[in-house]
Amino acid sequence: MSPAANTTVEEPEMIPAFAPVWAEVFGEDRYGIFAEFVLNKVRFVWRWIPPGRFKMGSPSDEEGRLDDEGPQHDVVITRGYWLGETPVTQEQWTAIVGKNPSRFQEPIHPVDEVSWNDCQEFVFQLNERVPNLSASLPTEAQW
Repeated sequence: MSPAANTTVEEPEMIPAFAPVWAEVFGEDRYGIFAEFVLNKVRFVWRWIPPGRFKMGSPSDEEGRLDDEGPQHDVVITRGYWLGETPVTQEQWTAIVGKNPSRFQEPIHPVDEVSWNDCQEFVFQLNERVPNLSASLPTEAQW
């Protein structure tokens, strides 16, 4: 799970002209625009995903394609959004929820052994701690 966040940037801007109100650090690097904040000494980095189009799914003639990887279709992202740079790490999860449920515990690895309901609770608590973040679980197209 890598949460997505709404932004106060109005369309049709392709990139944010200013830092979101929740960002402590805002900038651009070789990977693009980022914003970050720290909670309980743990860093959360988010990446700006601009609006655009892409093809989702695998072409029907792709070698090794599985049945559930198609049909290939066009997807349009009409509004830019912020997406967590990585799946939620165990240390990020612990910083928000207070405990690490993962089977194989390693702070920088993604959290595991969590349900959809657990993820919804994480997002709720994250939004409680970071005003104006408006995080949510990403849609299939956003992910």
